[in-house]
Amino acid sequence: MDALSLFTYFSVAVLVPCCGFSIDTERPVIFQEAAEGFGQTVVPFGRGADRGVLVGAPLQRGNANERGKIYKCQQTQSKCQEVRIQLPRDAVNISLGLSLSAWESRFLVCQGPTEIATKTCGKNVYLKSYCFLLDQNLRQTRQFPDALPECAKRTNDIALLIDGSGSIKTGEFNQMKTFISEVMSRFPQSSDTEPF
Repeated sequence: MDALSLFTYFSVAVLVPCCGFSIDTERPVIFQEAAEGFGQTVVPFGRGADRGVLVGAPLQRGNANERGKIYKCQQTQSKCQEVRIQLPRDAVNISLGLSLSAWESRFLVCQGPTEIATKTCGKNVYLKSYCFLLDQNLRQTRQFPDALPECAKRTNDIALLIDGSGSIKTGEFNQMKTFISEVMSRFPQSSDTEPF
């Protein structure tokens, strides 16, 4: 048997049966929605007659400043139904459904940050994102995090340590106090600096 015949035999005998093992090629069910990004994420849900799939459409536009939708698609229904998620007020233009996962009878639906869903704190830029926990009936039970953190009032902490070993003479100690006073005086009065 030459190399080409051996390769063909191997391809037909071994690879063909393993292709599409989880896809019903005889009676496929196709769900279609006119939603941007529909099908980017998919997870199964339910059992028996109630089974179906949750489908994310993270690019779909909704109301003002709303982006991303989740759909519940069941074999027994011809059309998918939108799963309503109560979004926090500051969840603006975040792609809902960019990430979906199922665990036992619960589902985690997460938003993915987009380029305009950022928060700037001083020189740092943070991406804003939320996740929502759904129960087996696809009702929202929890949100992570409860709220996005606020920018810290103090952007930096500076600590000056003077040891108490007694190795510093009185003159040197006074020099250190003068140095610390000079450093503190260089911060503007409007900044959140305070000695303690």
